Amino acid sequence: MAADLFARIVCGVDGSDAGLDAVRQARQLATSGSQLVLVAVSEADLAVHAGMFAGAAGNQLDEEAQTALDQAAPHAGDARTRLMRGRPEQTLIHVAEEEEATLLAVGSHESSRRRGMLLGSVATRMIHDAPCSVLVARVAADAGVFPRRIVVGVDGSDAALEAARVAGELAERVGAEITWLAAVGASDEIDPGELNRSGLELRRAEEHAVPALVAASQEADLLVVASRGMRGIRALGSVSERVAHRAHCSLLLYRPPTP
Repeated sequence: MAADLFARIVCGVDGSDAGLDAVRQARQLATSGSQLVLVAVSEADLAVHAGMFAGAAGNQLDEEAQTALDQAAPHAGDARTRLMRGRPEQTLIHVAEEEEATLLAVGSHESSRRRGMLLGSVATRMIHDAPCSVLVARVAADAGVFPRRIVVGVDGSDAALEAARVAGELAERVGAEITWLAAVGASDEIDPGELNRSGLELRRAEEHAVPALVAASQEADLLVVASRGMRGIRALGSVSERVAHRAHCSLLLYRPPTP
């Protein structure tokens, strides 16, 4: 299951350190059979605002996007690169669909949740609308070893238990420590029989889901939460959306594959 999650990874790059973090972490999560695609988006359409200098401005935006790809490529092994034109959020979603991505990786530029919602930041849009699982990369304590410690939020949903199993397989593959965490309320939703069959050993928190997971993220470098299938405006206020913006480490938002 974990191998399937990392089978086809699309990674957005923009020339920033955050974008390079996403590339490095995506490659470390990848398996030997993973396909990694780096995507840089030139917002060349904005060049129209430059008036008579629109042509030169458009070329400069294209060059900056290509430079971002050139800088990221050495960190990505034999990844393919794609230079696209358009709005970053819409274009990344389009490429993810076109590539049939199983994981979409982006960097976190550390804007607040409120600002992310108002400005439509790339990470926020991916959390809401990406067609696949999403990695929001934040700087790891040791960039050369990722992930070292994984925390997984578990509740009674099938998606959360599936995410927990996938995270367990990942931890075994990379030699990471892993904690399965159930918050107040979530523990009551978990079927004891299903928990026994899963083989998970839960740590039960004395807080509700969001503060419990945010607190646990301070001692982890990858936090895994599952999406319950909500998209767009329906995702606002969800546990996974709120945790994604407040986590202290990289976050993997797991979306079960569409049948």
